[in-house]
Amino acid sequence: KIKKTICEIEDKANLIISSQIPVGTVKNLEKYVFESYPNKEINFAYVPENLRLGNALNVFLNPDRIVVGTRDGKSDFYKRLLLTISSKLELMSIESAEMTKHAINSFLATSITFINEIASISEYVGADAKQVERGLKSEMRIGPKAYLSPGGPFAGGTLARDVEFLNILSKENVLCTPLLSSIKRSNDEHKKWIYRKLKNYFPSSMEGISVAMWGLSYKAGTSTLRRSLALDLCDWLLSRFAKVTVYDPAITKRPEILPDLITLEYEALDAVKGARVLIVNTDSPEFKKAAKVLLDVALDNIIVFDANRYIKSVIENQNIEYVAVGTCINNYEK
Repeated sequence: KIKKTICEIEDKANLIISSQIPVGTVKNLEKYVFESYPNKEINFAYVPENLRLGNALNVFLNPDRIVVGTRDGKSDFYKRLLLTISSKLELMSIESAEMTKHAINSFLATSITFINEIASISEYVGADAKQVERGLKSEMRIGPKAYLSPGGPFAGGTLARDVEFLNILSKENVLCTPLLSSIKRSNDEHKKWIYRKLKNYFPSSMEGISVAMWGLSYKAGTSTLRRSLALDLCDWLLSRFAKVTVYDPAITKRPEILPDLITLEYEALDAVKGARVLIVNTDSPEFKKAAKVLLDVALDNIIVFDANRYIKSVIENQNIEYVAVGTCINNYEK
């Protein structure tokens, strides 16, 4: 594909690479062009891609800033082009731009695992991790936009891929990076949060327990089931003989990957009819609307597990037992 692309490019061209690539990729491309196509003069630039599933176009057209990696003396063309999208350009070398992408995702992954470890401890000492979050973000050296909201683990491949790549680079260069090497371990441990909570409520078996799940996909706004932690949870619930019903507004037909024993509904409230347990996996706006009348269809003693507290504000006055990462809403200070 690269060979075909290079062949079709004019002899003099400017080429922006905007993809999730390992640091050093552009340098290898430059070498390949120099050796294989000596008559072509292609100036490469690298702009780290950050298009989020379900919101790609908006993120591309309205960035908070654009990181641009170029070679010395080759930035003017890219500046004129990208200033039509954003007035905030961060110019740097190509390798620095490539490394920035790895660093951003690794920092976000570190922040997520950090606050979730704090939240896990908070559950045992009577603290509320959301209040701790507020305390952290009011610290001027941290700030209100810090990625420090207690909730579920990160499930997407992007963060994990960059963390793993930096670990590989560290090993190749005989570097000790204990912080980076512990991120995946911490996140994997936090994936067990929902299993621990369910075992606390149903220690022996879940046979005969009707469990509803809102959200099946990797994240709200997409039907992507790749890397979906909800699917793993479905398998675990079946192994404990629970009766499982799922609903996801993005799933319009039954996925082949969904186990036969799982019931798929196409309305949120249909999924919770007679449910003893509700697990909220994603943050679809439809869930808040349905949660307002949850007790009209679910059992009176339903337990809601909502790691990210997405529907907290909707059900906190309904006398529903509610469990979230970092505390239980029944003990939450109003």
